[in-house]
Amino acid sequence: MPDEIVVVDDASTDGTREYLEQLAVGKIRVLRNKTAGGSASARNLGVEIATGAVVVFIDDDCVADEEWLENLVGGLKESDGFAFGRTVYRSENYHGHFPEKIVNNSNGRWPGGANLIFDKQVFERLGGFADEFWQYRNEDTELAIRAVSRGIRYARVRGAVVYHQQSQWSVGTLLDSAKNLSVWVILQQRYPDTYWEFGAPVWGRVAAPADYIFLIFLPTLIPPALILLILLIRYWLLGGRDLKLFFAKWPVWLVLRRWWVWKEAWQRRYLMI
Repeated sequence: MPDEIVVVDDASTDGTREYLEQLAVGKIRVLRNKTAGGSASARNLGVEIATGAVVVFIDDDCVADEEWLENLVGGLKESDGFAFGRTVYRSENYHGHFPEKIVNNSNGRWPGGANLIFDKQVFERLGGFADEFWQYRNEDTELAIRAVSRGIRYARVRGAVVYHQQSQWSVGTLLDSAKNLSVWVILQQRYPDTYWEFGAPVWGRVAAPADYIFLIFLPTLIPPALILLILLIRYWLLGGRDLKLFFAKWPVWLVLRRWWVWKEAWQRRYLMI
């Protein structure tokens, strides 16, 4: 059992505040941001008032396995300062489609803020989560890469599992996520020796090279009408998908990803395409 539980309400307006006020008893402490600052600042605020020597992170849309905390704490003992587990979308046997796969980390390849443990002194020495990276939804990855760049050893804990609840995707939230890829312009530039540590969707100076196959090479080899037919067949074979989401990806989401990468690279005077 944890020594204390700190819940940070990031200026919610949906009744969460009133619900949390009922939970604020015993080991549970509830904080509230006056204005929504994002997950990075919310987590930093929670760590700031935490009294323990170890801090563990989980998100409100995740449910922890019964042995999650015990396994994660055990993994920390095998590291110099942080460890992380696996985030499974809905269940171990669930096979979702895009965009559901965006939140799936069932192999525990990369460190996610919903399943992460830090020695508090190490966390504070690193400076915590950087607000700069919250807009790319990659503040957790950046913190881990920053730690590795300073020689801090980590541990992957396969037995520490949290289950991500079903996400409610819309065309708007999908297109907003297109910006996330451009974070690799910053990470490669800032951490040239360690940006690849947890698996980077980058080949040399090309971010997500497979996008170009779909956007440039296929249209030059296959007539657009045939591409549309192939997409419709694919949609039909993978039944149960949202038609608007499917065609928001093909090609709108892919085009937006390229745009954000090019824009970030241009602004930072760094070559990445």
